Amino acid sequence: MAAVRVGQKAAVAVVVGALVLAACGSGDDGSGDDASGAVEEPEATLTEQGEDLGSLLEDDFGDDESGWGEEETEDYVVEYTDAGYAVSVIEEGTTLWTYADRGLFVLEDSSTTLEVDEIDGVADRSYGTLCRLPRSGPVHYYALTVNGDTGSWAITRWRPDVDEVEVLAEGEDEALEGIGEDEPVEVTGTCLGEGDGEPVDLALAVDGEEVGSVTDEDGLAPGISGLVVAHPGEGGDDDPVTFTGIEIQGDEVDDGFELEDDFSDPDSGFSLVDDEFVTTTYADDGLRFDLRGSGSATLPIRAPLTSTGSIAVDVVGDLTNGYAAVCLVGDGGRYEFAITADGYASLGFYPGGDGDFVLIDEVTDAYRSTGDHRVTATWSEGDSGNELEIAVDDEVLVSATDDQVEGLSHASLCATVANAAGEGAELGFVYRDLEAVGEG
Repeated sequence: MAAVRVGQKAAVAVVVGALVLAACGSGDDGSGDDASGAVEEPEATLTEQGEDLGSLLEDDFGDDESGWGEEETEDYVVEYTDAGYAVSVIEEGTTLWTYADRGLFVLEDSSTTLEVDEIDGVADRSYGTLCRLPRSGPVHYYALTVNGDTGSWAITRWRPDVDEVEVLAEGEDEALEGIGEDEPVEVTGTCLGEGDGEPVDLALAVDGEEVGSVTDEDGLAPGISGLVVAHPGEGGDDDPVTFTGIEIQGDEVDDGFELEDDFSDPDSGFSLVDDEFVTTTYADDGLRFDLRGSGSATLPIRAPLTSTGSIAVDVVGDLTNGYAAVCLVGDGGRYEFAITADGYASLGFYPGGDGDFVLIDEVTDAYRSTGDHRVTATWSEGDSGNELEIAVDDEVLVSATDDQVEGLSHASLCATVANAAGEGAELGFVYRDLEAVGEG
């Protein structure tokens, strides 16, 4: 399941209250003519510059397996519906953001366009795009939002060192009043620039018209993009904001990845599950999985895959009734690097992501069956297929070359109750000390 995250309920700090509508004067007479009499071409807006970026992801939310998170709590409900991807934010002062499993692109320059269907009865909800969300570590991001109830827009920033929402730019526009009530609306957020302490240019457009922009001189580092809905104040009922389309454009940062997580920080970025069959929690001793009956779980690792890499994690607990695994997802299915009790390790895949399991290779009695174990999944995409290995306690036990899954895109921590465990079986264990590296 993709992440659904709720932002801090904190005070708002106004950093820049002025709308940047145009560049400052350059000393000319405003005619657009230079000294030679030539007419200068008008500079493209930030939104127009974002339109030139390559398309990375498009989704009409018509397939409830397209990778966006679903979750229901007292404060919010996020779900696929017949109308699209619906987000209800119920608790006042709550900001919710989400992204797709297959949208984990780390982007320097990005443009995200959302199509929002008719909004009926949703008062005082802001919605829009998210950019510069890190794939791991402490959360930071920009949110570019509009609010048809108040006819307002805002470009905000969240950083953990400030611990409050910072308003970089905001404004009101009569043309925004009532948008989305009678017909769909298109919202585009553009984020351009190196960031990571260097400037980032931000622009918000509604139905193709830029309504506001600002430059953050102390810009955030590149990150992933998504969507955001906020309930900043009083009013309205619980009707959802329904998204009917999204396109993410951008330039990926191709510098590999490195991720470490000891799961001591509950805000480290793993989405959690709590339903009839599965409960996952940040516990004192690590990231805990508890499964019941026919339960299975996959928690995405917020690091997009490279062509070569490895993921290592400690597994602590009794695996008699099921499997702990690292999973790699791509076009055509999902690879599973799994261990269970009795010194067993295997490589296999699920066609289409959730079809019947197909075993590639396995070993039994290959390591001590009790105690903690470190599982390492290694992959390398080659001309003849994917070269895959699973190691337990640093010893390679199974290796294979397979071409049934292509275009590896992201990884997950997985767990499954074994079919042979019987009705009512339970499986509980902990993941610790995750390390993931990749290049290419």
